Amino acid sequence: MQRLTYALKFYRPASTTPGGAPIVASSNCVLTITPAGVTKEIGTFAQYETAVLQTTPTFDPKNQEKTFTEKGMVTFGQPQANNRLHFSSIGLGHMDAYPCPEKPFTGGTVMWQIDKGEGFFKGAKGAITSNFLIDLTKPPGQGELIAYQYGVVYLP
Repeated sequence: MQRLTYALKFYRPASTTPGGAPIVASSNCVLTITPAGVTKEIGTFAQYETAVLQTTPTFDPKNQEKTFTEKGMVTFGQPQANNRLHFSSIGLGHMDAYPCPEKPFTGGTVMWQIDKGEGFFKGAKGAITSNFLIDLTKPPGQGELIAYQYGVVYLP
C-alpha cells in the first residue's frame, strides 16, 4: 500500500440559501510520503484546483446537539472525474469542543474512517480528522464554516 497525506482548508460563506453554499477547498494542497515510483502520479493529482466536502451530520438531541455522527464524501477536482473519498464517523464528533474566543464561532472536531474510494482513490483506506469553526447564530446550514482537514490515505 502507498501512503498519501493531505491537508485542506474548506470554507463555506454565510448564506441565506436553505442548505447553504457548497463547502469548498480551493488550490488544495496534497502532501505525500510514499515509496519511489508513485511521486509522478501524486504530483499530477496535487494540481486539482478544488475539493468539495459534502456531509450529513446526525445530532444527538439527548446531548443538546453537542455530539453527532456523520457520513459524507470529499470530491477532488472536477466531479465527472469521480475522484472521491467516502467516509463515516469514528465515534462521536463534538460541537463546542473547546471555548472558542473567536466570536461568533463555535469550535468542533470529528474524525472519519475512509469507507470507500473512487477514481484515483479506488481501494483507499485510512482516516481523516477535521477541526472546524462554525457560526451557529444562523439557521442550520447557513452559518459561515471553516474546516481544517488532515487525511492519511492508503492506496493499493
